Amino acid sequence: MSESQTSVAENRAWSPTGREQEIDCNICKSQNKKLIAVENGYKVVRCADCGLVYVSPQPTNVDLQEFYDQYFPEESGDIWGDMMRRNFDRDSTHILEQMPPIGTILDIGCGHGLFLRRFAEKGWDARGIDFSPEAVAAANQGENISVQQGEFAPGLFEADSFDAVTAWYVLEHARDPVDFVAEAYRILKPGGIFGMRVPNMVFSNIFLALKKIPKMDELLFKLNIDTDGKSSHFNIIDPPAHLHGFTPKTINKLLSNSGFDRISIIPSQPVEVGSKGTLAAKNFLFGTTSVVSHLTGHAFNPAPAVTAFARKR
Repeated sequence: MSESQTSVAENRAWSPTGREQEIDCNICKSQNKKLIAVENGYKVVRCADCGLVYVSPQPTNVDLQEFYDQYFPEESGDIWGDMMRRNFDRDSTHILEQMPPIGTILDIGCGHGLFLRRFAEKGWDARGIDFSPEAVAAANQGENISVQQGEFAPGLFEADSFDAVTAWYVLEHARDPVDFVAEAYRILKPGGIFGMRVPNMVFSNIFLALKKIPKMDELLFKLNIDTDGKSSHFNIIDPPAHLHGFTPKTINKLLSNSGFDRISIIPSQPVEVGSKGTLAAKNFLFGTTSVVSHLTGHAFNPAPAVTAFARKR
């Protein structure tokens, strides 16, 4: 684990502002929802029809801008890039094996561009977009990498212009995942590949049940290690940083409704943060849940996080 991982963490010291707005399910538009938790002062609900987990009332765009202005210190360095190394290795190999030798990729929420470097080194036109000016400046120092600062929004890129579009741990932050995925579909070339990674609510639901056992919340607090190497409370959503929570079922619905096919959803490698004991436990959990997922033909995937790939028709 790099020094930056042990010294800098996300600043989650945030409370509702009173400007929050009630919303319906983003995927199926149902108004039927059930309260399942209250985290950081925000209500977390589950859609009674499709199962999507989301925050409602939800922070406004102004709330989120104020939150993210203080979320990561500018001197944080490439925390995510360090922690996602194994996932990035596997993801890039998968995409490169599926696509032509040379292509164009867009990585949304690219950070310092560590994932993009794997494609730039192969001769790909590697592009990215990220909120952080500091991360954008660092990423643009890489050869054959072009990153712009801002939010991924409709109309930024030409239709049918990318062979691959990726969003690693991004969709859970999005206010409108349906519009996000629809725009990714629009800018992909026919046959292009979309990759995404999100926390898995199947896993989180297990811990939601465990937290009801006396003293279990205290034990989970000790086991849940944050980016600063310290313990933190286990939240299934952790608003306002995260606004939506997905299962393989809701991911499949989200992608197929946007037109994608050849959808595959697999367990993700664990995030590399924590003590040696914590990392060993994460690796054991990854191995165990991967076996369960494989034995059930991925019908039951209880991994802490999942990676999905899909192709544009």
